[in-house]
Amino acid sequence: MKSLVLVDFDKTLATVDTTKILIFALLKSRPWLIFKILYFFLKMRLSAGMCVQFWKNQAISELINGKAIETVLYSLEVSRKLVTSVLHAEILARLKKYSEEGKVVLIVTASPSFAVNYFMQEYPYFVIGTEFEAENGFFGCKPIEPICYGEGKVEKISSWVRSNIIGPFEYLESWSDELSDLPMMSLSKNKVWVCSKNSKIKLENCFQNSEFFFSN
Repeated sequence: MKSLVLVDFDKTLATVDTTKILIFALLKSRPWLIFKILYFFLKMRLSAGMCVQFWKNQAISELINGKAIETVLYSLEVSRKLVTSVLHAEILARLKKYSEEGKVVLIVTASPSFAVNYFMQEYPYFVIGTEFEAENGFFGCKPIEPICYGEGKVEKISSWVRSNIIGPFEYLESWSDELSDLPMMSLSKNKVWVCSKNSKIKLENCFQNSEFFFSN
């Protein structure tokens, strides 16, 4: 039986929200959008849950619309070094062991799949994330539903499994830092929450026998 390990990216595998790193990297090629992007950041700060993700996607769409995919990826090279420097070494070691044992590690993120794929290219993991319109090598103007957030993560995972896994499988383990990932966490036998000791109390009653990885 094939075992799947599901891992959130921002503030789970990565110690920070890498969306900000991504947005500032993309902004360098379109600096005239600075005030519009600052407006989107303000909306993010005043929002919660899926609304935050909506404004993140709005910002990214503005910055990539009409640009060649290769050009966008080239602009992420400096950011890739920064993002890989903020990955949790202990979590990476555990995922490496899982991969060596033949388990399938899926990075499941609300962030753009094109960016996280680029950031994680040196690792043997699969990335499931939010997709953006693209045609003939150029990005379009909006993300593609379902957004990889909340229940959308489960939809995206299920679609990936149908296309890539042959025969019996199990969801062995899920990793996350926040309650929006409860649908994904519910899939797996083992649940690992990545959080501070102070925030453990809001997560420990979600499931029995959860494991906790303290990030600070």
